[in-house]
Amino acid sequence: MYYAVPAPLVISAGVDVAVQWRDTVQLVGTYTLEAETPTIAWTFVSRPARSKAALQGATG
Repeated sequence: MYYAVPAPLVISAGVDVAVQWRDTVQLVGTYTLEAETPTIAWTFVSRPARSKAALQGATG
């Protein structure tokens, strides 16, 4: 018997933006899913060297 493996859900936080030191940025992701509500965890793709950028409330 074969089971279909669902494709990973990709959620976009929007376009890249440039921010200044100590700016606060809010991520608002969008997705389309008919059956379930996914659990979301935000992570950094990259950060500058020695960056102290942090995510607060990065799951939902």
